[in-house]
Amino acid sequence: MYYISTWTIVNIDYEGNTEIMDDKKRLGNTDIQKVLAGNIKKYRKELEFTQLGLSDACGFSTNYIGLIESMRKFPSPVSIEKIAKQLQVPSFKLFSNLNESQDVGAVLEAVNSAICDLQEISKELNSDQ
Repeated sequence: MYYISTWTIVNIDYEGNTEIMDDKKRLGNTDIQKVLAGNIKKYRKELEFTQLGLSDACGFSTNYIGLIESMRKFPSPVSIEKIAKQLQVPSFKLFSNLNESQDVGAVLEAVNSAICDLQEISKELNSDQ
């Protein structure tokens, strides 16, 4: 059972134990929430949006983006789509913890590895003839 006052949320379990729940304990700040908050902030700044400007563009209340970026709120899927549209990125990019250069680097590393493997196979085939 939760009791909510203006300042405090208190969790009272079935045995009568109480715990004061601050926002971080209550929301749990998961890794995905940290990545989402960081990416929204990164893409927002790249487009020179303020938190207020992005909130307005998405049709949200004035402080909603700030609450997401500070990990006090987690947006719904519909809200995530609205944010991604305004930030001009696919919604999945908001959940990626790799930046563009790391994505390209990983692809290049995989391609290089595949090329090396093909060269080895080619050498083996040529030595058999």
